[in-house]
Amino acid sequence: MINVTNVEELYAAVNDPGHAGALVLLAPGTYVLTALDPSGGARPNGGRLELQADMGLQGSSRRA
Repeated sequence: MINVTNVEELYAAVNDPGHAGALVLLAPGTYVLTALDPSGGARPNGGRLELQADMGLQGSSRRA
């Protein structure tokens, strides 16, 4: 299980091929997806989330 608390952690978790098969658990909050990272570089897939093979994405109602 990979716990994420912000959009940058979410992108890092989802875009890492080593996380195939993992469950990504989102802390409560709003995750605004963008085509560019904070330094202005282009994100993979135009900022769209494309999960790794057998990866799951789940929200949490509890604060981490």
